[in-house]
Amino acid sequence: MKLIKRNEDNELEIADEVLFISEFRTLVRRDRGSEGDTQGRKKLAAIKELAFVYFYVDFNSPYSAYRTNKILLDDIRFIKVRDAVGLTEDWVPDEIVDKACDRYKEMQHTLELAFLEAAQDSAHGIIDYFKNIDYDLMSRGKPVYSPKETLIVLKQSGDTLDGLEVLKNRVKRSLESSVKVHGGGKVGRREDV
Repeated sequence: MKLIKRNEDNELEIADEVLFISEFRTLVRRDRGSEGDTQGRKKLAAIKELAFVYFYVDFNSPYSAYRTNKILLDDIRFIKVRDAVGLTEDWVPDEIVDKACDRYKEMQHTLELAFLEAAQDSAHGIIDYFKNIDYDLMSRGKPVYSPKETLIVLKQSGDTLDGLEVLKNRVKRSLESSVKVHGGGKVGRREDV
């Protein structure tokens, strides 16, 4: 779902359909002004917070590679997204932003996405495994880690990454085909599914 769009003047503005979702509407309506938008007419603060929601939550965001489950202020993904969308260092997501993030995540939830997230968590576990290999670690006089076994796992990593990419493309197709019915909506008589 698009949260932000460009208008005819090439300026960012809030996508029309955003206002139909209560959590997003609340986030937009509370913007009464900010730096560069003293009266809140351009909704610049809301645009930044909606951008934060998208880049922090969307599975296809360039920041999705940074592992996280919940907004944590020392989380690398949080810091990178906050800085990228132009929020200040002292900005902290409040309950309204948290609810918007939860709603966005709910709206993109599919079985395929749940599977992709589980597969990505598993891949991160493999990364953690590689980072913690200590070839000097011994157990009963024998090395715990074998370079030969590590090389075998490394060779299989390419297949794992290819599989994740295939799965990610499948999730994209799944979300594109069902975008009209997410978020609790219903398919109208004249709509294609």
